[in-house]
Amino acid sequence: MSDNITAPASGLSFATDDIGGTHYPRTKISVGTDGTAVDVSAANPLPITDVAGTAAISKLGTFKRAVALTEADSDLSERPDALYIGTGGSLTVRFGTTADITFANIPDGSFFNISPSWIGTASTVAGIVGLFYA
Repeated sequence: MSDNITAPASGLSFATDDIGGTHYPRTKISVGTDGTAVDVSAANPLPITDVAGTAAISKLGTFKRAVALTEADSDLSERPDALYIGTGGSLTVRFGTTADITFANIPDGSFFNISPSWIGTASTVAGIVGLFYA
C-alpha cells in the first residue's frame, strides 16, 4: 500500500510503501527527454546500449561435453561454445576467417564465453578445455 509522509518543516510530500508498519521510500526509475519523465514499464522500457556487443547471451544451460584442446595452428574439428583455461597467460584465436586475436593476461581458472575456430601455438595458456552445450 502506498502512503505519503509530509515533511513537517517544508510541507513537501514523499511517496512511501508501508511494509509491516515501516515506511520505505518509493523510488521508481523515470526516463525521458529534457523536461519530461515517464516511469519505466513494459510499455516504456529502460533504454540501454550494448556498446561493446558483449551483452548477447547466445545460449543458456549446462555444458554437456568437455574436450581437451591443444594449440595447433589449424582449424578445430568442432567449435566449442566456450573455453575453460586451466593455467593463465595469453590466448591467440581466430573466429572463422578473422585475423588472429590475442587475449592477454588471462587468469588461471577462467571461463571464456568465446567460440573460436582455431587456437594458435603463440598461446601461453595451458589446460584449455572446449565446453559444449550438446
